[in-house]
Amino acid sequence: MENKTSKYFKYAIGEIVLVVIGILIALQINNWNEVNKKDAEEREYLVNLLSEFEANQEELKRINSYHRFVKLKTKELSDLINPDPKQISLSKLDTLMWAVAFIPEFKALNAMISSEKLETINDYQLKNEIANWRLTYELYSYSLKLTYDQFNSHIYPFLTKNYQSKNFKHSILKDDQSYFPVNQKSILSNPVFENQIKIRNINAEMIFQRATKLIDIQQSIINDIERKLEK
Repeated sequence: MENKTSKYFKYAIGEIVLVVIGILIALQINNWNEVNKKDAEEREYLVNLLSEFEANQEELKRINSYHRFVKLKTKELSDLINPDPKQISLSKLDTLMWAVAFIPEFKALNAMISSEKLETINDYQLKNEIANWRLTYELYSYSLKLTYDQFNSHIYPFLTKNYQSKNFKHSILKDDQSYFPVNQKSILSNPVFENQIKIRNINAEMIFQRATKLIDIQQSIINDIERKLEK
């Protein structure tokens, strides 16, 4: 009887051990599946995120060339304004005045950047770079808002009274010309206009700098995502 009890006890312990081992294996397999699932979700998200940042990069580089044009031309116009301005060609004046009115804007694709799936990224440095991108983009957008507000409140009223907008000259515009004369001296010797153009140039410089910083951040993010996907 004691012999049978001992055998039964050993058998029961063996069964328990097998059950425990089975549970541990099942948990390990489940954990492994969860890890694989999260890795697959992260990879899919990173692929989509990479595509979005590459599209942003291409568009921003194009837009930033316009920002640079505005920055340089508003500085040139600011330097020309004085009590006794030099006569310049009407074509040059038309180009400079177009630069004042031209406000290019970068609209980021940020569906994936704003997604809650951002939490699936298991990379602190990459998350930090994306956070930095968001902050810089907000500052860039704010600079644009300041420029729009200044143009609509101050520069636009001046242009409508002193300059014929049909004369604007740039490669993206069709050639056109007003039949009404423009008083060049009244524009280039106006102290109030000088103030507005200087402010316009300062904002243009800030927009260009922030757009350039965005390009650098985006390139860093693209490089980091590509390295992560190669692993």
